[in-house]
Amino acid sequence: MLRVISHNTQQTAMETTVACSTNKSGGVDDDCLPAPPSGRNLKTKIPLRRSDAGSQQQRLRAKAMNIATISEDEPLDTATAPIDPQSSSTKRRNGVRRSRSMGDSKNGSSEGRPKKRAEQQRSQSEGRKGIHWNHRVEKKRHHRLQDLTKEEKEAVWYTESDSRIILAMAKVTVKMMMRGEKCDDVDYCSRGLEGKTPIGSKERQKNKLKVRKALLEEQQLQRDEGIHDPEQLAQVSMKHSKHVCAQARNAALRDEEAIREYLESGVVSRRDCSPVQPRRVKR
Repeated sequence: MLRVISHNTQQTAMETTVACSTNKSGGVDDDCLPAPPSGRNLKTKIPLRRSDAGSQQQRLRAKAMNIATISEDEPLDTATAPIDPQSSSTKRRNGVRRSRSMGDSKNGSSEGRPKKRAEQQRSQSEGRKGIHWNHRVEKKRHHRLQDLTKEEKEAVWYTESDSRIILAMAKVTVKMMMRGEKCDDVDYCSRGLEGKTPIGSKERQKNKLKVRKALLEEQQLQRDEGIHDPEQLAQVSMKHSKHVCAQARNAALRDEEAIREYLESGVVSRRDCSPVQPRRVKR
């Protein structure tokens, strides 16, 4: 008895074609074997048994209908098992539909965000600071480099030896700051070296990472929503660096008060500390 398993013609992984030849007596030749399978999932060849002319007609009919015949006493190979109708291509198409539907729902839920951002941008643009250029051109006098002597150049510009001295004094000042000693005098100044101490360096790195993370998150959110709002990025940066700006402003106010007291003490005059007054160009 023969068992016939039929498959869909589109599932090329299960197609098997049989090529046989008949002898004079009407039987099937001994070397009648199936042609190599065209699908990649069917890896084993299925030998055919001898049969009469009737079975030969069944095989030829099976070939025309794209049907594979397997003997009853031969086990069914796992490679020839029927393929699930839910093929990989169908699953892929369903996944695309599902992702598109989820994207549509996401866009629907975040539909109000661009409107809110537009309103915020409109309200901020009304009170936005602007930049304007002064129509009066100022000119300052200075000596040409080729007119200066070697001593004058060394007196005006820092040399390599000056840079080494400044670096050595900065290291000494940082060590004094770490020990808690007073280092704000004529010879040593701690302004600008706060971030060179271990505690100050960690605090500075922490503030930088905080602002950077907030900016990257806001930038990714704008890309997902398909908008470009540099003003919002600036607002995020100002929000997360507000406390650092306040600390810098307080330090500047203290320096201003110290300089005012220094000038009022009479050690130096204001004329010595004032910059060169520029001469206006006549038009």
